[in-house]
Amino acid sequence: QANEGTLYGFVNGALYSDWSNDIYNSYYQINYPTNMYGTSYINAVTLNNGGSYVTSVSGTSSTSTATLTSNVGQNSNSVFAIYTMDSVAGSVTDYLVKPNVVSWQETENAYAQGCSYTYGNDAWGTPAGTTNWYTTSTYGSASTLSSKGHYTDWANNYIWLPSMAEAGNGTDGTGLWEVSSYQRQNNSGTDDQINTGVGSSNSNYGTYVRDRSWLRSGYFNFADNAYALAASGSGSLYGNVRSSYAVRPALHLNLNSAAQAATSGSEPTLQDSTKPNSQDNPYIIDTAAKLAWLSANAEAAAGKFYLQTENIDMADTEFAPINMTSTAQVYFYDGGGHTITNINYSGGAYVGLFGNITNSILKNINISASMSGTNAGLLAGSANFTQITACTASGTVTGTNAGGMIGTGDYNQISNSNITSGTITGSTYAGGMIGNGSFNNIISSYNSANISGGTSGGLAGSLETSSITNAYNTGSVSGTTLAGGIVGQTNQRTIISSVFSTGAISGNGTRGGAFGNLDLSSSAMFCYYNNTTSGVLITGGTGGQGYQCYGLSTAQMQGTTPSMNLSSTWWNFASGQYPTLKYVAKPA
Repeated sequence: QANEGTLYGFVNGALYSDWSNDIYNSYYQINYPTNMYGTSYINAVTLNNGGSYVTSVSGTSSTSTATLTSNVGQNSNSVFAIYTMDSVAGSVTDYLVKPNVVSWQETENAYAQGCSYTYGNDAWGTPAGTTNWYTTSTYGSASTLSSKGHYTDWANNYIWLPSMAEAGNGTDGTGLWEVSSYQRQNNSGTDDQINTGVGSSNSNYGTYVRDRSWLRSGYFNFADNAYALAASGSGSLYGNVRSSYAVRPALHLNLNSAAQAATSGSEPTLQDSTKPNSQDNPYIIDTAAKLAWLSANAEAAAGKFYLQTENIDMADTEFAPINMTSTAQVYFYDGGGHTITNINYSGGAYVGLFGNITNSILKNINISASMSGTNAGLLAGSANFTQITACTASGTVTGTNAGGMIGTGDYNQISNSNITSGTITGSTYAGGMIGNGSFNNIISSYNSANISGGTSGGLAGSLETSSITNAYNTGSVSGTTLAGGIVGQTNQRTIISSVFSTGAISGNGTRGGAFGNLDLSSSAMFCYYNNTTSGVLITGGTGGQGYQCYGLSTAQMQGTTPSMNLSSTWWNFASGQYPTLKYVAKPA
């Protein structure tokens, strides 16, 4: 909390303040009327705008005079410091616009918004229209305020109190902002009086606060009153400037400058600025902001080569999959063996580090993430004609089509890659490397994540005219339709060779240690599964034992000479261990 002033403080998590410095006077004719916002305590001190405010009034008649403080300094400990001071850490003043350059704020008129009068302080200039000031009053006219010194001071502030013209007075939709009564209400929306002392020490006002929200609009007929919104937000009330009401400031956020600042310095630069982009002269990705730039500028980033040179933590950076549109784009991304962590994204048709890609190359990427969407993968939601090489991933994937590397796609090759841990859930298809697709090749890769869904497989949910060679699965597989340790189902001439699975197989559908269903046109050779840990005694699928796929014990599958026909060109063998692949990315 801020170092609170004498006349403001926090109650129930909300800020309350007197408008004035415990000073009031009914007459506009005095030099500084006590409800003039430009010289109010709430503007100078509570909102941390600095400046001057009324500290005393001599007399209570039209001949009274008021005294101001000298210029009040701003407080870097204020809760509003980042909005009012460009010198404090985290300041956002570069992205704010002051009222003095906002034409409608110069001329706004509450009468034009359906109110009975115009009010002082609404406009920092002269209200528009013919009914621009209320001019008949007992104690002076509302127009008198605009002729006083410091009346326009608030026009140079970064934050201020809303006006009646802006917030509205009455039913939903009134006011320049067209906000509803629900948006205008405070806290519970019912408690008008809170019996906690904040603000003035005056016995009539200091024993409680009103759960109303101060507006900057001065009362049209008395200089000791200003308007506020009712606790319910349904309409406006006016109160004495010594009363303590809630403070809900407004600001102008410049979305253009904020967006530019968000990407300023984040656009990747070439490794050698004197040469064109190529595989040998990539754009460098070394910060979270630069990776996020690819997402924010997916079309402009397409067709270029990128190299990641540092580990990147995305925990504090907003990120969406790179290219989530239905038009696939081309990317060449080399992760350099570095890590990308803490990406969490949910929603969309194409969800992954990359959303929808084609003719791309992704290599040497180490990613830990959580992805959820229709087509979802840790590296790509949808990929076609793409090479994924030497990548490692972990995390959670949820989708209709869900895969550890790719959710869905055709004509891809995944090689020397692995999913080290996590869960992959696909309501229709789920697989450790890919959910489903055609003409895909999986080479020298493995999965250790747990797979579940409709048609589920340790390496692929469903494949057509594809191949899996020198690969294995250690994750559990559960399928409501089909479940297999290697693949859920195959279609049309898919070839599977030199593979094994040790994961548990379960689910209500057809289950097999290697396949949920291997169609008659596909083939399997040198294919093995652990008939103990898998929980099933059948290979599974139409082919059954007629193919070279066998259930073995743990002892038969481990050791320096396992009972599996796996080539030492691709595999390492060690005592008491399952075979491991020689050519596969090592988790970072």
